[in-house]
Order: sequence, then C-alpha cells, then structure tokens
Amino acid sequence: MNPTPVWLRVFSAISLVCGTGMLSVQAADWGGQSIGVEWLFPNTGAVPIFAATPAVVEPAVEIPNVLEQGKLAINLAPTRITISIIGDNFSWANDLGTTFNGFRFFDAGSSAPSLVGAVLSGSVDNVSAAPLAVDANNIYINLTGLGGELGRDIVIDLQFEAVPESSTWAAGLVALPVAGMWLRRRSARR
Repeated sequence: MNPTPVWLRVFSAISLVCGTGMLSVQAADWGGQSIGVEWLFPNTGAVPIFAATPAVVEPAVEIPNVLEQGKLAINLAPTRITISIIGDNFSWANDLGTTFNGFRFFDAGSSAPSLVGAVLSGSVDNVSAAPLAVDANNIYINLTGLGGELGRDIVIDLQFEAVPESSTWAAGLVALPVAGMWLRRRSARR
C-alpha cells in the first residue's frame, strides 16, 4: 500500500480548515465609501444635468431636492439606493433621439468593493421596465418614458463581490510558513 503523498495531506488539511468556516468572507458594501450621483440626458455620454457632491455613505446619506425643482430625493445606504418621489407627479422624457434619461451612481473615490449586480424594485409603476446596467464601479438606471407619483419609490438593492476578512489573510500568512516548516521537518526525517 502506497502512503498518501505529503502534498495531498497538506492540501486536505487546508481544505478542511476552509470547509469548517475558519476562513471567512465579510459582506462588502458602500459603507464609508465616497459615492457620486449624476443625472444624464439624452445619453450616457452627456454632460450631467444634475451632479451631487460625492457623499460618504455612513450609515446612510440623504440627497434632497434632486432635479426638477425638488421632485426627487435619494437615500444612499451601504447596500441599497432609494429614489423617492417627493414632489408632484411627473414623467421622465421620452423625446425622439433620447437613449438615456436617468441616474448614474458611481464609486467617486475608486476604493469601493466591486459591484457584481443589482436588483430593482419599488412602488413606482412599471419600475421593473427600467433598464438597469451595472459594472464594477457604476450603476445606470434608465427611466426614459416612465412616470412617477408622489410618495412612490424606486429601490436598487446592491450586490457586491465578497471580500476576505483581514483575519483570513492573517491566518493564511501564518499557516503557510507553518506548513512549510512541517514539510521540511518531515522530509528531513526520511
């Protein structure tokens, strides 16, 4: 019977540690990050009609009186964006040649965890019809042709790439030299 190779035993031990939850991942979010908000029209390459000063999200940031004489307010939270209709009912223009009429939310400090997705919900009629585009640092919500009523919300729940906790990195840095010393002692005994 052949003995199990040492490398396979070390790999199995590391797999066991990872599988038991000793190495963990923290939930990522926009908490403490500088987030910018822009309203773009008639396309995503346009000069913003509205641009808020980037705000640090901790625990939530309110941006009142956004666009059209204070008809909208935005709440930026670590894992959610809420766009509230606080003024009169209105609709977002669907002019000929308009390809984009809506918001861009972005990582203004270039240090936020990467976005991997977003889920759109809320109480605005047909909000699910609003195209939502997400990349690592930006969220675009195109509201062209949609209408809004006082008291209604558009909610964007954010999904981030998981980030290993610092204790996980520390455990790995400690475990590698220990495994190396163990392998060295083991091979020296042979």
